[in-house]
Amino acid sequence: MREAQSRFGVIRNLVCFTPRGGVFLFFSSAVLVTGIVRTDLASLLWASGFLLICLYSLAANNLLRLVTRRFLAAQADSFNLKLPAHGVFPGRQAQASLKLKLPRFSLPGFFTGFNLRLAWQEDSICKLREVLPPGECNRLIGFTPRYRGEYTAQHTMLTVGDITGLTRSVIRLPYRERLTVYPVLRSSPLAGMKLEVEGSDIQYSPKKKQSDNLLEVRKYYPGDDVRKINWKVFARFRELYLRIGEQTSLPHAKLLFIIDPADSPLVPEKLRHAYIDLLVERAGSLLFSVLQSDVTIWLSVPGFPQPITAGPENREELLTGLARIWWRRDCPPPVLPPQKNLHTFVFTSPGSRGLETLLLHLKKAGHKINLFFPLWRAEQSARPGISLRRLLFLGGGPTRSALGGTNNGAPGQADSAGAAYNARDDGANNGAPAHSAAGRESRDTAAFIAAIHDQAAGFRAAPWRIPHVFEV
Repeated sequence: MREAQSRFGVIRNLVCFTPRGGVFLFFSSAVLVTGIVRTDLASLLWASGFLLICLYSLAANNLLRLVTRRFLAAQADSFNLKLPAHGVFPGRQAQASLKLKLPRFSLPGFFTGFNLRLAWQEDSICKLREVLPPGECNRLIGFTPRYRGEYTAQHTMLTVGDITGLTRSVIRLPYRERLTVYPVLRSSPLAGMKLEVEGSDIQYSPKKKQSDNLLEVRKYYPGDDVRKINWKVFARFRELYLRIGEQTSLPHAKLLFIIDPADSPLVPEKLRHAYIDLLVERAGSLLFSVLQSDVTIWLSVPGFPQPITAGPENREELLTGLARIWWRRDCPPPVLPPQKNLHTFVFTSPGSRGLETLLLHLKKAGHKINLFFPLWRAEQSARPGISLRRLLFLGGGPTRSALGGTNNGAPGQADSAGAAYNARDDGANNGAPAHSAAGRESRDTAAFIAAIHDQAAGFRAAPWRIPHVFEV
């Protein structure tokens, strides 16, 4: 099977016509045959010119690909690509550093493009594209990821093509790298929620400063910590005094965050990707909101070898763990910390296949359960309607891939070759769905929203009787 695929790839690179080039070649051949049958000199001349363009594009493309491949094989250190090492956030501009040496030999009407495809789960794709000049090239390729995930690349591609789009051949370069896109974190409305800890109420918010009237002061001496200077006393007496005394700390609490990624039949297929992102976003936002308080926090996810101890010092580890979460068909109970009587925040989806097993596991461990269902809103799944631009210029707009990249090359590089290269896209069609499909999707979304309310009400009632069930 692999041998057949490799042979097909070789033939495909030799006869490297694009669909547009194939149609142009067929049209030229048809005009030539018509001119021969009808003895039409004009048809023969036009068809001969078209066929010469096709033959030139095919021969020149193969020549450039052969020269470029041999040059890269002779230059072992000609290619170097560095992705952001510490991860990026969705919707923010990121840059990849590219260093590449290409042969200075080129032909009129042809260009060489760089293409990197990063993929994670189902339809999450991030493409980095850039048109490269002949010779040595050092570029910063700008791109903007849209959704979280841990994206991997198996290889990069150099694309040799002509500006008319008739031919296109590919040179694959081995490249294995990983890009982490962290989840979106927002201020959580539950950051100020109150829970009973060790017989007293505690609000998980940053500690408030103690009143200056309750603190003793002494004169400031050189070498003392200037951060403890009481400026109110200085404003009154024009002398430097230092605050002394300890702050009364809040009762110490221990929290456990659990994200349940078990597969759910109630989540519509078209909302799977968006809802797991919403689930991680809600959990991560609340986790980082309470992280500033005097609490000990663990994060545990089914499939993780051990719970992650949350703290400001391991913020990157937490974000990386959140970025890796995806739906699981087999969802074993998560590994729990050895501590008992923890306040457990469980973020889950309605109809989760592993939720009941998880709750029984937590009750057996003696933890206090707080159940969270991320609430889906109808406007989150709204799609744009049909516009005149989409009807007239089908496929001419930006791609609707799950993760899109924009090329921010150096000024002066946006020539006709770059426009022709960037216009091509293997993404989805930009056409709007039919009215029946839109109506069916609207009904599915409404049913899903109702399922979230029903699941939340079911866990508040018998036999579970969980008093703290939230729809966030």
